Amino acid sequence: MIEISNSPSVLPVEGQSTPNISGYDVLKELGRGSFGKVCLARRHENDQQVAIKMMHSSPTQFAFMKKLLQKEYSLMKGLKHPNILQVFASGVTSQGLFYFGMELATMGSLDDLMLQKLTVKGFWTEERAKTIMFQAASGLNYLHSANLCHRDIKPDNIVFDYKAQVKIIDFGVAAYVPPGGLIHLLFLVILRIFIYYLCHKGGRRLFS
Repeated sequence: MIEISNSPSVLPVEGQSTPNISGYDVLKELGRGSFGKVCLARRHENDQQVAIKMMHSSPTQFAFMKKLLQKEYSLMKGLKHPNILQVFASGVTSQGLFYFGMELATMGSLDDLMLQKLTVKGFWTEERAKTIMFQAASGLNYLHSANLCHRDIKPDNIVFDYKAQVKIIDFGVAAYVPPGGLIHLLFLVILRIFIYYLCHKGGRRLFS
C-alpha cells in the first residue's frame, strides 16, 4: 500500500534523481510504500495531470517488485468501471524501473477525510455516507462479478477524484478466483471501514 500525501510540497526522491519517463514530465512525488512510489506527472499528449506508480530500485528485491507491479497493472488494465481507478500505458523508466500511469485522485482517501472529520468534530450527512457506501459497493460488485477479489479493502484504498466520486485503488494483492468460488460479502466488507473507526477512534460519532 502506498501512502499518498495531500501536502503540496515536493517529497525528495531517496537516493535517486527525478525519474525520466518518455512522454511525461514528472512533477513531484506524492507518496511511497514498501515496494513503490506514486508521482504526479503531466502527459505530453494532452497536457493532462496524471499519477505514475513505479517500483523502487532496491537491487535485492528488484525482480520481485517488478513482478508485483506488472501483476497489478495486468489486473487493472482490463477493469472499466466508474468506481475503479483507471490505468493506462505501462513502460520502463530511464533507470529501468517498471511503471504505469493512472488517473489522478485529487481529493485524498477515505481515511484522510474521516480523520479530518474527527479532528474538526465535523459530521457527514447520512446521504453523503450512503453515497460513499453505494459507490464503493458498486465497484466491489463489479470486481466480484469478474471473479476478482481485491483482498485489501480499507479506507486508505478508497480515494476520491475531483468530482468527489469513489475510486478503489491498490490491486497489489488482488487475485482471481475460480467461477463460483467467490463469497460475496459486499456489505460486511464495506462495514469494516466504519467498524475500524468505531474501534480505533474511541467510538466517536462520524455522522450527524
